[in-house]
Amino acid sequence: MAVLTVGLAACSSGSESDSASGTGGGSDKNSSAESAPKGPKEAKPGTAIKVGDFEVTVVELVDPYTMKEGGKPTEDDAHFVAAALSVKNIGSAAGPYDYSSAVVLRDSVGTEMVRMSGDDTDTFDGKIPSGTTVKGSVMFQVPDGAKGFTLEVGEDLHSGGSIAATVSLG
Repeated sequence: MAVLTVGLAACSSGSESDSASGTGGGSDKNSSAESAPKGPKEAKPGTAIKVGDFEVTVVELVDPYTMKEGGKPTEDDAHFVAAALSVKNIGSAAGPYDYSSAVVLRDSVGTEMVRMSGDDTDTFDGKIPSGTTVKGSVMFQVPDGAKGFTLEVGEDLHSGGSIAATVSLG
């Protein structure tokens, strides 16, 4: 069972779509010699991504994002962006979800953005009960001019865990 914790704050509700089903890679003697590249699948915002006992839906990217309490980035030429998420526990027991190790934001050249915490992204302190959905956001500091964001979603990405899906956020 995957053990994860959640850092989520209230965010506007977005629609959740049904889980996207993956395609199987069965062999077919009539299929082309080239097979699809292996690796994380690409998902669109609003698509549920299965990560262990959770379904993570990336709702949208808010760029720029302004903190309610007026916090400022630590770099002069930077601003905040926030990825609005919805996390549903689809497992049979309550469990924590760790957004800090389960999502990574990268720009169009692959630079990993710095995850921030603040007044709007307080850590969800406790477990998500089975069948329950929690909505919130993850905040990042990005250099001014950065673009072409992709959010990687998976399990324990900072410790070499696999990416379940990447979500292009423009």
